[in-house]
Amino acid sequence: MAVVGCGPESAQSLVAKGQAELARKDPRAAVVHFKGALQADPNATATRVLLGRALVEANDSRGAIVELTKALEQQADPSDVMPALARAQLESGQYKKLLGAHAGVNLSSNAAQAAFKSHLALAWSFAGDRQKTDAAIAAALTAVPDYADALILQSRLMLNRRELDSALAVIEKVLARDPSLPQAWQVKGEVLAAKQTDVPGAEAAFRKAIEIDDKFVPAYSSLVISRIRAGDMVGGKKQLSLLQAVAPGGAETRFLQAQVAYLEKDYVKAREGVQQVLRVAPENPNLLQLAAAVEWSGGSLVIAQKMLETAVRIEPSLEEARVNLAHIYIRLGQAARALAVLEPLLKGDSAKATALSAAGEASLQLGQPALAGAYFSRAVALAPEDTRTRTALAMAQLAQGESNAAFAQLESLASQSKDGYADAAVASARLGRREFDAALVAVDNMIRKNPNNASAHELRGRVQAAKGDLAAARKSFEKVLSVEPRFLAAVLALAELDVREDKLDQAKVRYEDFLQTDPRNHQAITALADLRLKAGVPAIDIEASLADAIRLAPDEPAPRLKLVELLFSQRQIKRALVVAQEAATTLPNDVQVLDALGRMLWADGNSQQALATFRRVIAIDATLPVAHIRVADVHRADGNLSAAVASLRRAIEVDPRQREARTGLVELLVQMKRPKEALDIAKELQSREPKLAAGYQLEAAVYRRLLNHEASVAVYRRGLQAVGEAGETGDLPMNLFVSLLASKNWKQAESFALQWLSKHPSDGALIYNLGEGYMINNDFKSAETYFAKAVALRPDFVPALNNLASMLLRQGKPGAVDLAQRAARLAPNSPATLDTLASALAADGRLPEALKTQQRAVAVAPADPTIRMNLAKMAIQAGDKVLAKAELDRLVAMGSGNPLRSEALRLQKSL
Repeated sequence: MAVVGCGPESAQSLVAKGQAELARKDPRAAVVHFKGALQADPNATATRVLLGRALVEANDSRGAIVELTKALEQQADPSDVMPALARAQLESGQYKKLLGAHAGVNLSSNAAQAAFKSHLALAWSFAGDRQKTDAAIAAALTAVPDYADALILQSRLMLNRRELDSALAVIEKVLARDPSLPQAWQVKGEVLAAKQTDVPGAEAAFRKAIEIDDKFVPAYSSLVISRIRAGDMVGGKKQLSLLQAVAPGGAETRFLQAQVAYLEKDYVKAREGVQQVLRVAPENPNLLQLAAAVEWSGGSLVIAQKMLETAVRIEPSLEEARVNLAHIYIRLGQAARALAVLEPLLKGDSAKATALSAAGEASLQLGQPALAGAYFSRAVALAPEDTRTRTALAMAQLAQGESNAAFAQLESLASQSKDGYADAAVASARLGRREFDAALVAVDNMIRKNPNNASAHELRGRVQAAKGDLAAARKSFEKVLSVEPRFLAAVLALAELDVREDKLDQAKVRYEDFLQTDPRNHQAITALADLRLKAGVPAIDIEASLADAIRLAPDEPAPRLKLVELLFSQRQIKRALVVAQEAATTLPNDVQVLDALGRMLWADGNSQQALATFRRVIAIDATLPVAHIRVADVHRADGNLSAAVASLRRAIEVDPRQREARTGLVELLVQMKRPKEALDIAKELQSREPKLAAGYQLEAAVYRRLLNHEASVAVYRRGLQAVGEAGETGDLPMNLFVSLLASKNWKQAESFALQWLSKHPSDGALIYNLGEGYMINNDFKSAETYFAKAVALRPDFVPALNNLASMLLRQGKPGAVDLAQRAARLAPNSPATLDTLASALAADGRLPEALKTQQRAVAVAPADPTIRMNLAKMAIQAGDKVLAKAELDRLVAMGSGNPLRSEALRLQKSL
């Protein structure tokens, strides 16, 4: 007896213990006993069925599928297996496998048939087949009338279809028959929450479910979500702590922890939580949506895009995922892809306002304001109280040139709404028209409505910076960070102001501090790389930083593209090409990466491979105008002008307002002696959009190419009259001034510029060009005045800084060195800025520095005779006859085409 007592426990005994644990609602303990029984008797089919069912209850769906499938292979009764197997497949996301393998199965047991058909109904609902869903529910209710699980599912499906009264009636019927079902109380709570009229009743239903089953996770989760939706984050976190006590490591718990972190804008913690759950459920669509939102908020649009694409592929009916994916495509400039992903949501009466509004944004980006207006109008009809959609409709009208009516509508919306969205639209539109004071009024309205709105303060800073009030802009951006310390746009803006004010070290510290909190943020890393380049940090060190960024965020194109551009700027074409090829291997369908690869192939002399690469971009997204423009550029360089014209016409077809394509096409047609066609293109654009400057700019460009400056002046004047001085005049004023200069009408040009600037004192382009006009006419004092105004408006504008330094030099005034140094720091590889800096240093008596600087200028532009002549003269001034002779010899060797050859010969004789 002692020997028997110490021996292995019998399979029968283990099975009995497992069943007892199931009765005590401890499925994990039951699983241990059933596994032991199977080890004792591997062919015990009934035990394997029990193990499979216990695994389902223990939330091990994948393990359950393995065991239950084996049980079927061992000829187990399908009535014992199929309900649990169907549930396990649903819970692991394998609803398509369930439908493919078992959709036609019918079971002999009515109870099993009812349970199985209920699960099958849920699978058909996931597949989007309402008819088969309803048929499966009917089959379940035929097998067992008033079967609770079928009715609960029916109520939930009615809830999903927003048939809330019907859903409530069905679930009340279930609860009247059996009030002890926690699932039924859960659905009742969800229906009441959806009705939004009885939040306390919804939460009472969730609590009733927990009262029945204190481990019922869905009810805990719903209470967390309910409190968060009510704006009670404290209450939501309290409910989350209760959920943690019940399911401390559960996927639902981790999911909600990540969601709370996301809402509190702790994106690092949210990302960590989401990644933990994704390892367990990599194809859960809801989880992928949250993960995408986290990445989007952190600036990782490409990662967010891939996650949403996966969610939509797994669950094509996810409307919110489709809309969010469309918004990402719009942000990435892929409007056609946005419309494609939205297309199933735009049809007939089932269209949703959010989808229609996103389609309107995409259409605006494609240069189709009329179509955008139609989408926005439909959205407004569906959601007439939605301020955002009505605002978007007004913006579409503004894009069609209906500025007075559009602004009236926008300002009316702004006065009625409390959310500040319409005010933001007014401010952005006014900013685009350079109406800074009106923009600030709109921003102030936003801030009055919500003083702690970080986005409003950021917009205020942008308006103030554009206006030239940099001190005020700095205060606004600092206010943003006091409200939201990790607001990257404000960090970038403050760093830009630091650069403008020549405070490069301060800007560097900002980026480094930000990266301490978010080391994977590729935007901050690439911005820091730009800054270090301006500060004169060796390119090899910047390469190392970008390599770190690529390692930290391999799926982000931005650091890779920045490294390509850095190497290209250093004329390291072969290395840039290698980086571009590696990027294309990692991101084979990223159009920006392929565009960079095509450009590097072309720069390396591989025009046919470049052409093939640009055509790959078109194959991915034929509506990207830049890809057609690239193809045209290659054709033009190869002398195939007809093919270039055809590609540019395609670019205009996909984006009718594409300025670069239209300008390039006009230039080509003039080059091919076809000016009438070029003028027809301009006239057609004027006819279609008479209140926009683009058509007049294009027509005048034809005349300028034909050197008919009087005709171009007439067109620019006509354009200004048509658009109106208060309209979006674009570059019309500046180009009119330049054309008057070209037609030798300096007095008319000066008179027009002064008159225009008296009404538009912040038109920086015209201010700068007026300075150039005075410089050409040797009025250095007036030129100095206007270059100084241009610098005041935009302190980092290198040409204005450089020319202002030059004017001070010409007049023998102090301050040239400081200005030239600022220009050279901002553009360290510009031969013009280096040349001016060298001249300023020489004038200041700092000849050794001047010579070194001028030699750098010559190294950058070795074929520029003026820069070489200046080096030769500085060498003579410094008494370095060897260097002077070497430079003069090179100038003479340039041949008779060198305008400075005779002067070089004269100086040679003087040595």
